[in-house]
Order: sequence, then C-alpha cells, then structure tokens
Amino acid sequence: MADRASGQRLSERYGEEIKRAFETDSGIEQKPFYGPEDVAPHLDERLGEPGKPPYTRSPYPDLYRTKMFTMRQIAGFGSAHDTNARYRYLFEQGQTGISTDFDHPTLIGLDSDHPLALHEVGKVGVAVDTVQDVIELFDGVPLDRVTVSLTINHPTPVLMGMLCLAAESQGLPWSVLNGTTQNEPLKEFYAQKTYVFPPRPALKLMTDTLEFGIKNLPQWKVLSVSGGHVRENGANAIQEMAFSLSDAITYVQCGLDRGLGIDDIARNVTFHHVIHMDFFEEIAKIRALRRMWTHIIRDRFGAGDPKNWRFRVHVQTGCENLTAQMPIVNVARTAIQALAGALAGVQSLHVNGMDEAYSIPSEEAMKVALRTSQLVAYETRATNVVDPLGGSYYVESLTDELENRAWALIKTIEDRGGMLASVEDGYISRLVADEAHRKQRQIETGQRLIVGVNKFVDEDVRHLEIFRASREMRERQLARLAAYRAARDRKALAKAVDGVREAAAKDENVMGPIIDALRAHATEGEVMGALKDVYGEYQPETAY
Repeated sequence: MADRASGQRLSERYGEEIKRAFETDSGIEQKPFYGPEDVAPHLDERLGEPGKPPYTRSPYPDLYRTKMFTMRQIAGFGSAHDTNARYRYLFEQGQTGISTDFDHPTLIGLDSDHPLALHEVGKVGVAVDTVQDVIELFDGVPLDRVTVSLTINHPTPVLMGMLCLAAESQGLPWSVLNGTTQNEPLKEFYAQKTYVFPPRPALKLMTDTLEFGIKNLPQWKVLSVSGGHVRENGANAIQEMAFSLSDAITYVQCGLDRGLGIDDIARNVTFHHVIHMDFFEEIAKIRALRRMWTHIIRDRFGAGDPKNWRFRVHVQTGCENLTAQMPIVNVARTAIQALAGALAGVQSLHVNGMDEAYSIPSEEAMKVALRTSQLVAYETRATNVVDPLGGSYYVESLTDELENRAWALIKTIEDRGGMLASVEDGYISRLVADEAHRKQRQIETGQRLIVGVNKFVDEDVRHLEIFRASREMRERQLARLAAYRAARDRKALAKAVDGVREAAAKDENVMGPIIDALRAHATEGEVMGALKDVYGEYQPETAY
C-alpha cells in the first residue's frame, strides 16, 4: 500500500507537464532561437561603447575591473545600538557599504511612544526618534569614508537633517557625506504605501531636500528613484521601468520649476531596482533603463555633462520570489539573481536573506547572502568583462522590446496628464493590482511554476530559526526617548518647532528650520507633526 502511494506521488510529480507558455515574466513572446534578423538596424548606435553614451553597455568603461559593485546589505532592527552592531558584523564579513531600513513608525513619522507605534517599534527596521539615535546608529562608522543609503521617503527632510548633525558629532563637515536618500514620494502611493502627506506637499518637501542637497551636500545623492517597490508589489518589468522613469521625470521637473540647474538635479538622481527570476529579461531591463535615462536627461531636459547622463543603480534581489516553503532554496534563487545583476552592470547590490519570507533576516542569513555577493564577484569571473552578453541576438532583441514597451507606457501616462495625475486618480494602482492578480492566477493554475510551492513540493518541511525583535529592544528604545524628552529646554524647543510650522505655511524651504528644531532636540514625530499641521495627512481612496 505504501509503495502504491509512493508511486502515485511520483506519477504526480514527474507526469505530464502543464503546457508551458514561452514568454518572459512580463509577457513578451519568446522564439525558439534568435538570429541577426531579430536585431533592429543600427545596433552600434544604440549600444555605444562601455562608459560612453547612451551607456547601454555600462556607465563606466572598465566597470568592475576598476571598482567592484558595492556590497550593500540592508540592516535595520530594534534600536540604533542593535543595528549598529549588525553594521559592524557585516563589515567584519566584508561588506563595503551601508543600507538602512527603518521601522514602520519611523517611516510614517511617529515617535516610538506614540500609541499607534507601540507594537511596531524596531520590528521591520531600526527605530529612530532623535538625533541621538542617528549618532548612535553610525557610531564607529566613518561617515567621510563609508557610503550610506537611507531608505526613507516622506520623512526624508527630518532624517537628512539628523544625518547632517550626526556628521557634526564626528567632527565632519556636511560636505563629506556620501550616499543616497531614497526620497521617492510618489511611489509611496502605489507601491510601499508608507505615505504621510498628500502627493503635492510630498513633492514640495522632496524639492526642498533636493535644493538643500545641491547647496550643501556636493557628494550626496538626494534622490534614489525606486522601481523596486512597485515590482515587489506585483508590477512587471515593463511597468517597473516606466513608473520609475515617470517618477524621475516628475522630480526633475519639480527641481526645474524651483529654479535649480538641470545638471545639478541630474547629478542627484540615482535609481533603485530589483532583479527577479527571469534571468535574461532582468539583464535586458537594466541595459534598456540606462539607454532610456540618457535620452530623458540629455535630450528631453538638456543636461550638458555626459557624467550626469549615466543611469546609476542599486539593485536588490527579488523579495517577491522568496518562498516560505523550502526557504533553503531561496539561497539558489538569490544567487541566480545576483549573477544577473552583475552581468547587467549594476553599481551596488543587496542579496536577500533566505528567511525573509518570514521576517527580517537573521545574522546567519545575512552572512550567507553577503557570501553570495562575494562568490559572484570573485569566483565566477563574470565581473572580468564589461557587458559580456552585449551583442547576443536574444539579449539585444529583448533590450529593444522592453525599451519600446516602456516608452509606450510612459507616453500613456503623459497623455493622461503625467505621473502625478495618474497617481492621484488611482490609474497606476489599478495597473499594479491587475498585474499582481494576473501573476497570482498563473501560480494558482500552474501556468507559473514556483519550486516548492506548486511544483516539486517537499513534504519534509524544515523550519528555520526566525529572527524576532525582542520586547526588551522596544523597552530600551522607549526609555531612551523618555530620557531625551526630559532633558530638553521646552521653550527653545517650542520656538524651534514653531519655526518649522511657519516655514511650511509660508511655502519656504523647511530644511533650515528642521535642522534648527533638531538642534533644539525635537523628535522626528514632533517635526513631522508640525509639517502635518500645515500640509495635512493623506487619506487614501479605493483605486477601483
């Protein structure tokens, strides 16, 4: 009887395959093979040489032969002390850059002692309430030598101000700070959903930080335009491309409307994307994005410095692809994705932990992920040659097709009044929801095969030890915040916070008043509260 049951399972596992659809993840039909006739004429013009416009092949002539991609594992949990310890551990393991995730209260501008925040403190990122938290976060991290990425959006003005004061605490001028703030307000409304302000005030604050950065932070990149979050929310590669570039177009125009110079703006724009499992489509996507950005910033906006035409990108392996079932297989998934990122010529890479379908990664999972980056960088020799897939009939055809389809979607968005209008009326959210539903239906019907989920399911489940932020972490953070509040000059604090409110009401740049308020020991929640008094809070509506 047991043998019969076993035979039945084998028959189910290795029986007739469901008919496969030969198309890319985003629905582009795939031929059995490709030849010269599949590549459009004038390929040399569309490619250029590595390090030369339109930068299809690479933004730099020697790429990894001169400088390996930055290994920038995201870290953030508990208090600043806890996350700082993780930074130090990762640097000991060979990490070369910092990326910081913040907890939900910080992302939406609430202090850790706010009633809505209490059960979220430090759970999916680091809790930051005060300048002192940021000083401790980067304790022992030389901010003049290490590049830092802050994944923060609507509260960016506050966190940028805190970082500037943390640099001062190390005896450093602001001008030495090097790194990025995500500062991507529009994608919050259709992707990550950690919004605070309505779209138009959010754009105003983004422009304030852009102006501040241009004047005070010559090495910092104020904008890291993210296509990654919407991809993880269900969008396909074409939508990821079109939405991130449409966001970037909006932000550049905001800067121009403020009177900022186009080359100053362009220097401050970088990108954040993800690499999913469709190996060749992901490589072609990054190549197409480089070419498209050159045309946008050079031909549409007139940036004059060729260095500012470069599409510089940090990528993360795909969270959407991580499975709770058979999590050890996620190591293989992320290795494939990391290799695709390297072959695409990205500037910075984060590899996800195998356990991130459950929680933020454990220390061990992060070490394995970092070792994956190092393996790709130093064992595969895939980094020895710039754009090694350049000239492939299939890759060039796919690069062209992705570009053409992304341009078509950008045109649709612009015909509707642009990205802001398309975000405000829910159009972008509807497209994302429809695509996410399409993918889920493909999984449920077996058209889209996921190993361990709907194919080759392993009944011998091995459970990982899952990381959880402890109650003690939260209690320490609350105690620190209470002590910080108790030691302040209340009159000076009230005056400084009023200054933020007044600047916002007068439509002035709020960065200076925010830094003054932080010097008076205002918390993030207090500064954000003053801005909410003027700008209000976003109230979402249904997209359908």
